Amino acid sequence: MRIAICDDKKDITMQMQEYLYSMENLIESKMELFVYNEAADFIYEVETGVPFDAVFTDIDLGETNGIDIAKRIYEKYPATMIAFITGHQQFIHDVFDVQPCGFIEKPILKEKVEKVFKLIVRKCDELPKLDYSVNGNQKYIMLKEIIYLKSDGRKIKITGINNNDDEFYGKMDEIDDKLQKLSSSFARISQSYIINEKYIKAISYTEVVLNVNGNDVEFSISQKYRVQVKKWYMNQNRI
Repeated sequence: MRIAICDDKKDITMQMQEYLYSMENLIESKMELFVYNEAADFIYEVETGVPFDAVFTDIDLGETNGIDIAKRIYEKYPATMIAFITGHQQFIHDVFDVQPCGFIEKPILKEKVEKVFKLIVRKCDELPKLDYSVNGNQKYIMLKEIIYLKSDGRKIKITGINNNDDEFYGKMDEIDDKLQKLSSSFARISQSYIINEKYIKAISYTEVVLNVNGNDVEFSISQKYRVQVKKWYMNQNRI
């Protein structure tokens, strides 16, 4: 679970780190914490890096507004869970349009951090997942973690964020149908590929570039799917 903490006060980020690491037992996966004391550094990471599962950010970051950062995060990664850290009660009424998971008031109390973090974990658990079977064992991956899927013979190969890759036996048509019922973020661009709109860097009528764990990777859109993909992308972005 990738978690970002952004606050211009180092004592606050250190305190948040300590509290969150003590709560790692609340999640099934490993916790990775990324700390930012400069809003500009955090914004750069949001724009260019791998998405975070959760973000704890101060609202008042000097010249930068944490609410505006939250809006930018949601535009790019709508599944990210965001909680605000604040020492100013008056800001709380300004954030409802970004629907945060909670508020942590300063001075920070561990009990409050734990309450908000438990809510974030529960909301993450409720996010849609793709279920599949490997050697008789049921597995799943959150849809937001899938960058693209590739059909290779009788196998479906998943490429996910943080190199969370896997493969299983299946039919691409069945996977496509399942994904369409779960989310509008996925599109079939050829017989062999399904992509996640959240990782598109650039797109034209004939090709698409995805951000694959920090690298730009180009895929061809087959002639059969071009009109369909164009309509899907226009609808996704309300062009």
